[in-house]
Amino acid sequence: MRTLIFSMFALAILASCATNDVDSALQAAKAKASIDSLWTQYAVASDQRDAAAFANLFTEDASLVQSGAPTARGRKAIADFLASRYAGIDATGFRVTPEELKASGSLAVQGGIFEEQFIEADSQKTRFGRYVLFAERGTDETWRIRRLAVIADSTR
Repeated sequence: MRTLIFSMFALAILASCATNDVDSALQAAKAKASIDSLWTQYAVASDQRDAAAFANLFTEDASLVQSGAPTARGRKAIADFLASRYAGIDATGFRVTPEELKASGSLAVQGGIFEEQFIEADSQKTRFGRYVLFAERGTDETWRIRRLAVIADSTR
């Protein structure tokens, strides 16, 4: 009888662990899809130099840290900064390569590298760098950027 009870208990624990692994994998997949969508929207906003589209990507109390620029805090300040940053260039390409993603509950962190192509002063340029993005899922189930740190390694 003890063996049967122990076996049932062990099976219940294993089933519980498997469910958590499946839930965690599903949660990470949903977070990845949402963050991929944020990057696509970011690329469109940069191409259109659209402050309102940039604003929609960030939480109200978000922060943006970029090489060579003061930290922008708050949705409006970030949107104004990004619209201004892209105002003098023609964005022609944007690629993000995630290297790691961790998601738990309503928070996700993604790090990776980026490549941004643009025309500035009639000259084609490419900027490379690294990023860390903290995303937060709101009560409306929409993921938004809470903090974005972008470090440009080089521009040529």
